[in-house]
Amino acid sequence: MNTTATYRNRYGDNIIFTQEGNKIIMTGYEPNWLGCSYENDYDDAYLTYINDNKGVFDCIDFLPYHYVDGKKTLLLSQQEFIKHLFEYDSELKEYKCPDKYRKLVKTSDRIHNVDPSGGPYISLGTNLKRDFKDGIDRIITHIDIQPNSIIFTIK
Repeated sequence: MNTTATYRNRYGDNIIFTQEGNKIIMTGYEPNWLGCSYENDYDDAYLTYINDNKGVFDCIDFLPYHYVDGKKTLLLSQQEFIKHLFEYDSELKEYKCPDKYRKLVKTSDRIHNVDPSGGPYISLGTNLKRDFKDGIDRIITHIDIQPNSIIFTIK
């Protein structure tokens, strides 16, 4: 069974969402005016950070420390590392974290969001029940851009 919803964006375009199983196909936007961004891949930066700091149990200024077995350590989880990676010291006018880690951050091939001109902005984790208005959760887990449509995989 197909379910359809319509969203009218700020330019008056009717954006059509058609659900087919666990896929929702979005059409009605101008493909030439579609913005999107990709997720960042922090794996190489984090691995370098871990390798640089193996066995180090002293506080390094650019990152906060915590205690492991009563000793100071700065081996952060990847989530904590990412949080501090782009902290900026406005007084010193420089990043707190060394450049070498930021330079290792890559863009993945996984689309994080789409934003057709006039809207709607939609990202991974967005719940499209707001458009279908039937109370059923449709949370986006994957985005695929086709020439004249966008296909969202939902859970």
